[in-house]
Amino acid sequence: MKIEEYNQILKNTIMADGMICLIVAAIILVILVLDWVIDRTLIDREKRKAGGKKKLLLWASVLLIADLLFFTYKCLPATKDLHSQSYVSIHGEYYMYNFNYSIDKDTNLQVTLDDGSIMHMYIPRRPQHHMIDSERFPAGRYMGTIWYAEHSKVILEFIPDDAN
Repeated sequence: MKIEEYNQILKNTIMADGMICLIVAAIILVILVLDWVIDRTLIDREKRKAGGKKKLLLWASVLLIADLLFFTYKCLPATKDLHSQSYVSIHGEYYMYNFNYSIDKDTNLQVTLDDGSIMHMYIPRRPQHHMIDSERFPAGRYMGTIWYAEHSKVILEFIPDDAN
């Protein structure tokens, strides 16, 4: 088991997901600041609807709560795994069924355990770009050992049976 490598994979995943949350929060903040600046510079403030300001604040609040929920759902389990080093090894059939990796689609790995149960896992994110490392996580079906983070279900390593 390569603890330091697994720690770095989780740190990169947390950083990439955290950056998404920060970017969304920054966009919301910029919109609110621009609204405030426009409100202060309007010559005839009476033309501006009072209800529009409340709607903007309501939508900004909803979006910030959704952003916080995304952060909680994606980053906190990985942080828990990182601090407790909750790394688990299982054996089964690895199946990568979604070859198009993007920010909004990261559940693209299915593992069928030897007992027949199915687990869905996440390919780790990298902060610089969102491409799959095809050497570490090959496309297709393979039998082998999978190391993953227990709470976040981020796959850390795949070792095919034929590599032994």
